Amino acid sequence: MKKIFAWIVAFALCFSLLLTGCNEFSGNYSRQLTAEELDTKLSGADLEDFDSAASGTEVTGYQMKFDTGISISVKVDETDTEMEIDGNGEVKYTFGEEGFALYSKAETIQSGNDETTELHYVDGVLYTKIDAKRNGLSYSEKTKQEIPSYIFDFSDTQAVTIDVGDLLEAVRTGGAQAYCDATDGNKIKIVLDGNTFLSELKGLLQNVVPFEMNFQIGKCVAETYLKLREDGTLCGYKIHVDLEANIAAEESQQQVAASLIVKLNTQITEFGGKISAPSDAASYAE
Repeated sequence: MKKIFAWIVAFALCFSLLLTGCNEFSGNYSRQLTAEELDTKLSGADLEDFDSAASGTEVTGYQMKFDTGISISVKVDETDTEMEIDGNGEVKYTFGEEGFALYSKAETIQSGNDETTELHYVDGVLYTKIDAKRNGLSYSEKTKQEIPSYIFDFSDTQAVTIDVGDLLEAVRTGGAQAYCDATDGNKIKIVLDGNTFLSELKGLLQNVVPFEMNFQIGKCVAETYLKLREDGTLCGYKIHVDLEANIAAEESQQQVAASLIVKLNTQITEFGGKISAPSDAASYAE
């Protein structure tokens, strides 16, 4: 049974990496776009637009906020097991004259274990603070390390995103609908349907679980918002997913039934503030 449950947990985590209300993204998204129109609008847009300062603007940084909730209930024959995984955090980073600077804070809660990691990268020094509680025991650590060149990547943030190219392909194949704001054509909303997600999940499942599962979605809300500059580059991104699904399978003559609830939210917006070293930087050990 532990083996079966591990497969389902691994699948849930794999899905969470596939996919994160803000007035900046609100609007009247009443004008539907064809795949060709969307392709034209997104021809200059890429998530890598958030990896550097925006050319020709005063924007020198970005901020991300994200939260992920996964709830799994598994029944193997007559034995029930439940598990919850929750995570949230924020990331701010700038590309000023003094070089790249970053602040991030992320919390993960899983089966009663809680871990919070806080990072500052300023003036070539990475400050790391970890506060954790595992099996009823608390743990805390503060360290610093000189890193002359810090390479930033989205995978470092835990933020959940869907690539622009994948969104466009979903619209092309009829698995999603695209809309733009009635008064601002640079604000776009893409809605993916449940069948598209069912197909994606089955594909991921084959890579994680070595036996066939019957998979039925009970609820699926999946929306992505894109905000473009006049030159077509991205200046805002938001994703919201609310999924409920039931899974049934048979493995080694055991009947497996599971329910899965996934809630994901990620948003990226411009940031013009300053990032500083922690106020207690002197207490960090080298």
